This record gives sequence, C-alpha cells and structure tokens, in this order.
Amino acid sequence: MTLKEIHHTVKRPGRTQDHEPVEIPVAEELATVPGIVKKDNDVAWYSRNYPIVSQNVKRPLTESGLGLFIPVRCMNTGSTTTR
Repeated sequence: MTLKEIHHTVKRPGRTQDHEPVEIPVAEELATVPGIVKKDNDVAWYSRNYPIVSQNVKRPLTESGLGLFIPVRCMNTGSTTTR
C-alpha cells in the first residue's frame, strides 16, 4: 500500500477537557474547495420546474393577444374607468 500525500491537517479539541487536542491528516485526494457545490444539471432542472418568476397570465386574452378593455362606470361619480 502506497502512502498518500497529506494536503493539510485538521486540529480538533479532545473529547473532554482532560484529553489532548487531536490532529487529523487529510489526504490530497479528499481535500475539496471550500464553499457550496454547484451542479449545472441541478440548477437547470430546478430553474425549469420551479422558476423564481412565474409567467402565469391572470386575465384572459382576446384573439389579438392585447387583453380585454372593459369600461367600468363608477356608481358615485359617474366617471368611466378601465379595468
């Protein structure tokens, strides 16, 4: 069995206050880059199935695709507004 190269050592306190701190050597092949792993396949899948901004249409569209123009008469003032 060949010896592996040591990348760094991790020092952790002992199990109790009476125990000495322990140094754990970490092999080169086990060392990783700090931070959160970002997998492009997962990002693409979640952005398709769970988008941050939804493209849902709340009002029905007319055949021309411009939306409905409905004049509404206000009861108290008699003025006309659109909805």
